[in-house]
Amino acid sequence: MEALSIPKWDPSEILFYYLLATLPVLEHTIFRYWQRSEKLARMLAQHREFHSGYQKFWLNWVARHGKRIASKKFVRYDYLGDVDNRFWMTTLGSIFLAICLVFH
Repeated sequence: MEALSIPKWDPSEILFYYLLATLPVLEHTIFRYWQRSEKLARMLAQHREFHSGYQKFWLNWVARHGKRIASKKFVRYDYLGDVDNRFWMTTLGSIFLAICLVFH
């Protein structure tokens, strides 16, 4: 029995034939992509126009209200510790176990 001969393809040939096959699809749909890119460009220009003064607004706001909020603590930087974590894990574990036992 004779072995099948598999042609040796060069990767550049595969790429070339793949490009030949996909080029008509690209040519057919390129108009939609151009329209979409034009819409996106208009949206970005409109967004820039609407939101041009935001940075100036926030800089002025901080200049007016900065001293009043400087003493406020918005983020808790304290370490809660293992005792607090253990308490909540035990509590949640007990609730989960109770639910499992009730609905089992």
